[in-house]
Amino acid sequence: MASSLQKCCQDSVRIHSGPPALYQLKLKRANLDRRSDQQSKLRRFTYGQQNPKYPTKTILLVGATGSGKSTLINALVNFVMGVKFEDKMWFEIVADESDRAQSESQTSEISVYEIFGFEGKTVPFSLTIIDTPGYGDTRGIKYDDINSKKLQELFGVLSGRTEIDAVGFVMKATENRLDERMSYIFNSVTSLFGKNMEENIVMMFTFSDGSEPTSALRALKDANIKCATDEDGDPAYFLFNNRQKEKRQAGKAAEKAAKFAFETSEEGLEEFTDCLERSEPQSLTSTVQVMMERKQLTMCIQDIKELKTSPAGQMQNIVHSFRHLQVTPGEKMFHLLDEALCIIEHLEEIALNVDSVSTFIHLDFLIENMKENVEFKASNHGALQKLERIKNRMNKPNQAGAVYYKLRR
Repeated sequence: MASSLQKCCQDSVRIHSGPPALYQLKLKRANLDRRSDQQSKLRRFTYGQQNPKYPTKTILLVGATGSGKSTLINALVNFVMGVKFEDKMWFEIVADESDRAQSESQTSEISVYEIFGFEGKTVPFSLTIIDTPGYGDTRGIKYDDINSKKLQELFGVLSGRTEIDAVGFVMKATENRLDERMSYIFNSVTSLFGKNMEENIVMMFTFSDGSEPTSALRALKDANIKCATDEDGDPAYFLFNNRQKEKRQAGKAAEKAAKFAFETSEEGLEEFTDCLERSEPQSLTSTVQVMMERKQLTMCIQDIKELKTSPAGQMQNIVHSFRHLQVTPGEKMFHLLDEALCIIEHLEEIALNVDSVSTFIHLDFLIENMKENVEFKASNHGALQKLERIKNRMNKPNQAGAVYYKLRR
């Protein structure tokens, strides 16, 4: 065993003796939102001491609940540490989903993991991993909406960290059909980003047996997911097995199976970190703009609904509240419709996913209200046709995702 791994064992809590022996690394914690440990939704965990002479690569992991993100994070850390199959040990910085109760695994916290001190073992850089809550939360859509809000907040508090080197879209290699839930998850994840992130989004297939994930790749292509591609135009992907920490059974066959599982992930991690080393970091500026615009569109739609449903007495209050600005409810409606149209047009320019479910679900409502507003129609020639075109270009997977959203909302 390398001396560096011996030191890691000393800096850890042994969970069981294995093999492989399982250790929980001791991390320094900081709550980035300055809340208590019980209330914080933005946490940073650090292992080791940063050496400024080495660059840091930042990875953002996104995916469905139960896709294996936690196991993948631990695998990345062990690979960077230089852990080999023969070492018969495994380190964790985050508990696997399988080790936690469902209520514990479905959380809304975003965690940032910083790993320092292993530069030169297997990669020439330190590692920062941003772990997001899983999409498709069984508790409802509102928990998915929290993801975007918390990510936006995170990017605001990570001073000096304005770039991402890779976005890892984590999904099971065994996914074999594009149902409404998966369509919604694909759409929601890609709706987070600006156009500049496309070439930095890669697929990370977990629970892999080492073979090509044909069905999962077909689902991605059917959904027209925008991500990095290989020379054949297929989504760029890496394979990982989730069995590295499983207790090894006696016998040659069991040993062979365990080694194959370990090496499948090791090969995928080597390919991924090679890709990570070559990747050009991308600014988060447009991604933050996309998140802000989507949030503003939702607020704008809510204001229109409130304006339409306000009783006569409340309507008088609305008129009174804008009297100093000489704004009537009709003028307010005109302004809100115009604002919604401008937001959608801006998202068409900057968003990676211009066919986001978060926009699609509002189109019928906006079209109906624009038709009713004679003044708006007269001064915005082509607006209705533009929204109709956006609505009609939505493919079947995205429409299915919208159905899932409406049912789960």
